[in-house]
Parts: sequence; structure tokens; C-alpha cells
Amino acid sequence: MTSKYDISICMPAYRTQLWERLYDSASEAVGPDYTWELILVGPNDPPPILAEKKNFKFFKDYGSPARCAQISTVLAEGELMMFGSDDGYFLKDSIKECIEIHDSLPYKDFIIA
Repeated sequence: MTSKYDISICMPAYRTQLWERLYDSASEAVGPDYTWELILVGPNDPPPILAEKKNFKFFKDYGSPARCAQISTVLAEGELMMFGSDDGYFLKDSIKECIEIHDSLPYKDFIIA
């Protein structure tokens, strides 16, 4: 099965005022060489500018952050999946570097935790 994205970034999200910055930082963290999607789950509606993005998914749920993270995995379409613990932001190239480390490992078929 071919994945739609290289990586799915899944996280619970509550602070809508940070979501645009989060999306922009995810783009810089992944870089242009990989396809990605951002999946947020939480009780607040996303800003309209994010709702228009093709690689943005949102699911409304009023549960705990742990429940929100679990729900996001059902929506993920990436070959790889990562979890963020909150709706903060990412450092430039940080996710790209993690993908490159993963791709260099000889045991890609195992889950690395």
C-alpha cells in the first residue's frame, strides 16, 4: 500500500491562536523534500486559513489530550507518524532530520519508541 504522505504529524490541540504558527513551523521542520500532513484533534474550530489547506485535518473532540492523540492516528495517511504533545511549534528541519535518521537505520520494519 502506498501512503499519501511521507509523514503524519498528529497532536491534541487546544490553543487555536497558535495553530497557524504551528502549521508554518511544521512546513519548515519537514522541508520541501517530504510530503506531510498535520492532524489536530481538540474542542476548538480551526482558523479558516488552515481549514483550506489540503494537508491539514481537524477532528472535533472534547476528550483528554491522550484521547485526542489516539483519534488522530485513525486519520493519519502517512508512511511515518509522529506525535506532538501540544500545539506549540517545531524547529526548522527538526522533523526532516528525524526522517533522515529513521531512513538510515538498518531495521526500518521495527517501531522505534
